[in-house]
Amino acid sequence: MPKIEASSNGPLHCPNCKDYQFLIFKKMGFQEKVRGVGYNLPFLECRNCNQTNSVIPKKEIDESAKKQLLEIKKGYFHISIKGENSKFENYDSFGFKYDGRDYFYLPGLWRSWNEGFLAPVFFNRDLLLYYNNHPDYRVVLDSFSNVRIERKNGSFPSRGLGINRNGNIFCWLGDLHKFFSEPENNNELHRFLASNIDSDHDVVSDYYFNQIEANWTESDNEFDILPSPKGRGFQSRMSLAS
Repeated sequence: MPKIEASSNGPLHCPNCKDYQFLIFKKMGFQEKVRGVGYNLPFLECRNCNQTNSVIPKKEIDESAKKQLLEIKKGYFHISIKGENSKFENYDSFGFKYDGRDYFYLPGLWRSWNEGFLAPVFFNRDLLLYYNNHPDYRVVLDSFSNVRIERKNGSFPSRGLGINRNGNIFCWLGDLHKFFSEPENNNELHRFLASNIDSDHDVVSDYYFNQIEANWTESDNEFDILPSPKGRGFQSRMSLAS
């Protein structure tokens, strides 16, 4: 597992201004005469002070490029990084799309056991709008960016969902697999799949801080996600502000 080059205040904090960084991927190429290799490499980007920090140490990148170039006689090749275009078979039964790179390069998600359990799966806000307006459910925001969907027999998924800075919803692949492996939950699957979107690589939320960093500081995700349903008694906060 590559080391994360970040500040001691938390791996998603910018070491310069302490704002929360975004995971991005940049194309980088290495060429030698008639041969070359290219990677989509992970970086943590601070959009407040425009500082970018490599997730993988430069020495490791240079050594990998040098090794790959020695194996090429001629031509230019793309080299996949860990997690790129990969699926986690133990939790991949229900057809959700996700980006395996998030699991390896977002700080705190990789584990030496249960590989892929904490891969984030993203959904658009229509998921919450649907349940917010359904008479048999209610949406409860436990904090500004940590939400539960409640029904008569409890909440689902069991640890809730997060709301990131783009207003997208996400939860862990392993939790989804566990929930939908129960036959009585099959009728919810089509709704989750319909709202499933490509990863935006952002997990900054109370959901992430609480579960991964054991940090109960509230994040600053300001989005008007849910219209207030009249006469329904929902405990949701309509403005997600710190």
